[in-house]
Amino acid sequence: MSRVGYDRAAVLMTYEEARAFLTGLVNYEQQSPSASDLALGPIRVLLGELGDPHKQLAIVHVAGTNGKGSVAIILDEILKQAGYRTGRYTTPSLCEFEDQICVCGIPITRSACADYITKIHRAIARGGASNCPTHFDVVTAMAFMHFASVQVDVAIIEVGMGGQNDSTNICSPILSIITSIDYDHTSQLGPSLRSIAQEKAGIVKPGRPVVSGAIHAEARDVIRVACAGRGAPLSQLGVDMTYEYVPGRISETGFVPPYTTVVTPRRRWPTMALNLFGEHQAANAALAVRAVEQLQDIGFRIPDEAVRQALAHVRCPARTEMIMERPLVVLDCSHNPASIDALITTLAQSFPDHIGQNRTPHAKRRLIFGASRDKNISAMLKIIAGHFDSICLTSCKRSRRSANQTELQAALQASGCDLPYRYVETVSEAFEAIASDTTEADFICITGSVFLAGEFLASQPTRLLHPAARSG
Repeated sequence: MSRVGYDRAAVLMTYEEARAFLTGLVNYEQQSPSASDLALGPIRVLLGELGDPHKQLAIVHVAGTNGKGSVAIILDEILKQAGYRTGRYTTPSLCEFEDQICVCGIPITRSACADYITKIHRAIARGGASNCPTHFDVVTAMAFMHFASVQVDVAIIEVGMGGQNDSTNICSPILSIITSIDYDHTSQLGPSLRSIAQEKAGIVKPGRPVVSGAIHAEARDVIRVACAGRGAPLSQLGVDMTYEYVPGRISETGFVPPYTTVVTPRRRWPTMALNLFGEHQAANAALAVRAVEQLQDIGFRIPDEAVRQALAHVRCPARTEMIMERPLVVLDCSHNPASIDALITTLAQSFPDHIGQNRTPHAKRRLIFGASRDKNISAMLKIIAGHFDSICLTSCKRSRRSANQTELQAALQASGCDLPYRYVETVSEAFEAIASDTTEADFICITGSVFLAGEFLASQPTRLLHPAARSG
């Protein structure tokens, strides 16, 4: 663990010193942990030294393989529309480090980061050499401190990896949400859906309600047994609640938004516009709506209009996000086979003039792809590559886990793809190279990694479509 050279008894860290301290900690976003690396001991000691700020919070805890970030954002937007002061902690950051910790959608300031990390540094020193928290432990502690300091009404906390031994599982939530469960992080969580579900179900707390979006029978059974054993009331997607979905479409004739209708044990909700593409997002919205009902049961006042307004205006960056119109450019952070499959389905439904059987003749479909080396890259490429005319492989410079040229080429060969491809060092260079040979009728999709999506956004701040432009 790094030690920053300053008198910690008298001086606050600068932001640069605070980030340098964080950089010196073990960071499992940059290097894959083993299963034994994940433990609650260090953060338990750290939070104890800090006065246990997490115990001052009303927390909604969100785990899952795919969709947990979207559900956190949707629920945050609903609660804000209802007038609540919300905290939201999601990882990893898409662009800026501070984006992980937001109050009413506004990221934490750099000065606040420096203040909290100074206090955390001192707490670590008091805890002794045996307490060695990770980067994620420290950022999680900072989120709890910030939300307690500004007195949010509710904090929405996203699990980093797994659930049972994730640092965020130190909390005692008022509600737990488990989104879809599929294969990912198998080295840490186990090779089967059952083992992965057991880790996710680790966030279930005695007597606290659970909303689950797991649809695979094996995973669903694990969560049902865990909830029954802990006396946690359970609502399951596809069992206790359902949704109807009408895909949105962007074509030469204009834009039609997606619509969803959620049916819960309590009621059939009115059909509502959803400002997110894809049936998987309708499933995520259904989980958020059922979570609203559970929060209403414990005293939250959330009117229907707050739900309607939130779904109609919510924005989840880099989730099948249209960022340019001509040519059409879609940015997505899918990073495992299940999410890539959902992306392809969504593209075919919502952009029929650009991909699929009805695409404009002679329009070129270009894929820019990069992924972390610990993902099933060949399976991802096998799903997505056949829907494009060419591929540009690239690496993410902000992530040490990013697959390099040799690894990406090997994965492409293993996928059986025979499309023309090339490798370009960075995503911004890849985009410039493709854009220079692109017409207004063409289609570009950038996907494969949260880190890649964030790096692209950071490289193109002046060229991207304003989020509101689509509805204009």
